[in-house]
Amino acid sequence: MNKLKILFVTTTLFGVRGTTGTYRLISILAKFHNVLVVTPNNINQEKHIVFIDNSIKIVKIVDRSNKGSLLKIKNLIDTFCPDIVYMFNSPNIINYLYHLSPIFPETKWIADFKTPLLQEGHTRKKIRQKSFLSQFYLDAIFTLSRHSTKTWIPFLMRKTLEYPLGLDLSLFTPKKIVSEHIYCHKFVFIGSLHPYRKLDFLINNFCRIIRDKPDIPFTLDIYGSGSAATPLKRLIRRNSMTDRIHLCGLLEQEKLFDKLKDYDAGIAYVPTQKYNKSPSLKVIEYVAAGLPAFASDTIGHRKQMDNGLSFTLFKNTPASFIETITSSASSGIKTENINNNLKAIHRYDYRSIIKYYIEPHLQALTSG
Repeated sequence: MNKLKILFVTTTLFGVRGTTGTYRLISILAKFHNVLVVTPNNINQEKHIVFIDNSIKIVKIVDRSNKGSLLKIKNLIDTFCPDIVYMFNSPNIINYLYHLSPIFPETKWIADFKTPLLQEGHTRKKIRQKSFLSQFYLDAIFTLSRHSTKTWIPFLMRKTLEYPLGLDLSLFTPKKIVSEHIYCHKFVFIGSLHPYRKLDFLINNFCRIIRDKPDIPFTLDIYGSGSAATPLKRLIRRNSMTDRIHLCGLLEQEKLFDKLKDYDAGIAYVPTQKYNKSPSLKVIEYVAAGLPAFASDTIGHRKQMDNGLSFTLFKNTPASFIETITSSASSGIKTENINNNLKAIHRYDYRSIIKYYIEPHLQALTSG
């Protein structure tokens, strides 16, 4: 394996909560390669940093979209002489490629599309036009989902490396299995409390379950933060469910993963309109914790099932959701499926993903 020089360009500060796939990827690659990370100088994000790797050199740039910032990145490439410039999905990718890639023809340029494009209207159209052009300057496109990449790049003409969504298995101690079935009463949801996530569906229908089955002690704990937190709290109060449905806020990753053992099952609800084709981090976190998972019936979740994970799907309709959750309390979930999941989950560990997906392609890209 050749030791490479890789310059990463991120859209957030290094180690910010919610970007685990980015900072873990960089941190692990930095153990084998010479790495430099370029980030925006976003002071507001500093309080959300949850991961620090002091072995990595980080350069903060105030505004990477203007000519001055492009010049600073050019100077960094001049000085660092990277084999690869590795960028994460951003509307600014075309700026770097158009202005800088012709100056450094020996450098390989990679874009990694980790999430679907969520902007709407004129902004979305403008970003997609720019992103379409970017594919002709790139040497490689990496992605968690080719479908997600197509939300950025219409008429995607380039071959992509699709790799699995990952996690750090060393942070998990799976819940002990004590019987052949798990009867689910205590549920957990992990995710952003952003209006895009439409969590009123989850709360309203969980309220209906509690009302319909008053003899079963159903509870739902929701971990996460976002601008929808206040209206969701009001919704819970309006339904008089503050003793059964709880917004628990943010919790440090290690503490959260340890706390998952307190629950019977995890819910991976996502609104189909925006997240139909995206894989779900929630599912693999629940699986790694030894919990059964209940997930929206989406293309992304079905693909995770095709890749060896076992969990229960529900349609994003009140009837299907309510039936799925209530039957898990009455009929239970076979723990045999959980044992199979704990074997299958190893392919989702970051170290496995880098070893079998990312690293071979970096080496092949630079070997010519």
